[in-house]
Amino acid sequence: MTEQPRLKFVEDGHRYFLEYPDGTTTSLPSVSEIIAPLVDYTAVSGDVMLRAQEFGTNVHKAIELWLNGTLDIDKLDDGLKKPLEGFRKWLWSTYPSFQCQSEVRRYHELLGYSGTIDLIIGDDVIIDIKTRKYNRIVDPVRLAAYRLIAPQDDHCKVYVLEIDVEGNCKLINAYDKYAMSVFRKLLDRYKQEQEFNGFVRKWKGR
Repeated sequence: MTEQPRLKFVEDGHRYFLEYPDGTTTSLPSVSEIIAPLVDYTAVSGDVMLRAQEFGTNVHKAIELWLNGTLDIDKLDDGLKKPLEGFRKWLWSTYPSFQCQSEVRRYHELLGYSGTIDLIIGDDVIIDIKTRKYNRIVDPVRLAAYRLIAPQDDHCKVYVLEIDVEGNCKLINAYDKYAMSVFRKLLDRYKQEQEFNGFVRKWKGR
């Protein structure tokens, strides 16, 4: 049986690579890169955006550490305690008897993309955690892409969990029957653009 490549994640630049047994590597685009044309934050100031991103990243990390049993709650920043407590109460009341996996990194071998799923509950529930309001343009497409790289892709339910600064949680069904076709078009566009850019670089470098 042929040994499968290993997915490698590099935190700097949030990059994914496939590492093959012979030592060679191939870069893979992330779901975020592929769906970038759908994202528009032009109406949000830079400072507000940075603060929101930092808060979201910290909430995700606190949840990941807590789920892994490595979080020192006493050292947790005060601004993260309510979101974490809200998540804990939500999880215990909604999925009390299911195992959870957090920050699950996977890739699609045929389509050639990768992503990190915030939360898989059991083997058929995918949850993307957001510290902002649900985005009906972006979120269903992201979750459709995650669904395709999940263990039980055809049967997975996909949700966005909104968590605000007070720890209020709201679970939203993010399934959209058209979202996968949108993702595939965006993936095709990304690959065509990469191919074109490579052609231009090659021409300039002759």
